[in-house]
Amino acid sequence: MVTRETGNELTTGVRFDPESLTATLVASAGEVRLSVPLRDLPDSTPVVLATGGFGADRDLLREHVTPEADHLLVRAAPGSTGDGLRFGLAAGAATSAGLDEVYARAMPAPPAQVPPTAFVALSQLYAAYAEVTNERGERHETTTWSEVDTAQWMARQPRARAWFRVPELALGERVRERSVGEMVEAAAAAGAPVRREEGHVTVETVAGVTTTLGGLAIDVHARAAPGVFACGADAGGLATGGYASGLAAALVFGRLAARAALGESP
Repeated sequence: MVTRETGNELTTGVRFDPESLTATLVASAGEVRLSVPLRDLPDSTPVVLATGGFGADRDLLREHVTPEADHLLVRAAPGSTGDGLRFGLAAGAATSAGLDEVYARAMPAPPAQVPPTAFVALSQLYAAYAEVTNERGERHETTTWSEVDTAQWMARQPRARAWFRVPELALGERVRERSVGEMVEAAAAAGAPVRREEGHVTVETVAGVTTTLGGLAIDVHARAAPGVFACGADAGGLATGGYASGLAAALVFGRLAARAALGESP
């Protein structure tokens, strides 16, 4: 299932439905083995690594992204623990550019309750209308429409925190389908620290990592090492300094990897 409406006036393209894509893949794949870990790469069979990067592995996040990894809110899939990165490097692959970069969002800070079903609804996407500071009072000015630069900055601040101080006059501004005020109220309802002052409201937020942007370096055939291919978030360096759809990277480079791997099959 696809639609031509992206939900963002700054972008064009096709929006895919992951559930229907997954169902189509499973139906076409034949035997699908779930919860069966891959311990070692096979010697003579090409392998396509598509494990989702390392956004859910705090040790790798600490090593490559931020010393504040223990304070991050993890929005990544629980299985995105860097298996592809480890296998690829063991096979002789190199790391890509942007190994220290992540796609992240400002989320309501603890004691807010942020269940996975509310990851999108509770995203705080109004840095462009706010004064953004860390706990030392140091300011950050957002420079990207996606505000991924702000979330990456937050990830490296003490406790991965930032305070968004918003003028009351900006609460009616809209970001996609929501107003700034609606996002603030959603954070407050979730239990985030929200301070209301005359003329302003301040929301305490924490960086929530969705996926990593660095990973294995690949060539034009999605090859990372002899007989080893990578796609999706396992293939890094595709969108450094900003954000491009992880699903698009999976679809485009997954097809390239599959075609090239079939060409190397015995």
